[in-house]
Amino acid sequence: MEVKVESKIGTLQGSAERIFSFLADVSRMAQLMPQEKIKTVSHTSDECIFEAEMVGKVVLRVVNREPYKTIKYSFESEKGGNFFFWIQLLEPQVGITKVKLTLKTEMNAFMKLVAEKPLKKM
Repeated sequence: MEVKVESKIGTLQGSAERIFSFLADVSRMAQLMPQEKIKTVSHTSDECIFEAEMVGKVVLRVVNREPYKTIKYSFESEKGGNFFFWIQLLEPQVGITKVKLTLKTEMNAFMKLVAEKPLKKM
């Protein structure tokens, strides 16, 4: 069953341009991963390949960028659990950016019930 979960709209201090520039470069996001649990194999601005205990080898890839508005990622794990997620940005006033996260994946009905509530709280 296809599942699409949307977060609440959050607010970040900073311009949409600055936030977009950070999030659109996967090599920067790799720096945020807990180094004690994840081994980074390689990364570029478009793709990060790493290994993690629970999911094995993983590829995080930027599949689409709309400057200062949207970044779409794919997450592919050798053990399954592949999904897409995207981040939408809107700067309604200078230096204040609204952010919304959306996740789209395939999962069974039970997993949907387990995962949906925490994902909506993001």
